[in-house]
Amino acid sequence: MLPLGTERAHLSLADRHMAEGRLRIRNQIRVIRTLRAAGFADDEALRLLRLIRAIQETGRKHRRFIVQELLRSLQRP
Repeated sequence: MLPLGTERAHLSLADRHMAEGRLRIRNQIRVIRTLRAAGFADDEALRLLRLIRAIQETGRKHRRFIVQELLRSLQRP
């Protein structure tokens, strides 16, 4: 287990990464809409969106792990 302050710093960083990921997803959706409106193929843009969403899910799992570690740190004497 890491020191409590380190775990909190990790949680803060994970929260920032999650917020940035949500922004990337919104931006990519805008790109896809723009491509479609202009009549362009969106296959690669959709593939990228799926990848960004998968990365976001990995980030969610990582954040949950950090929270669990924080809770363990708080429970130990």
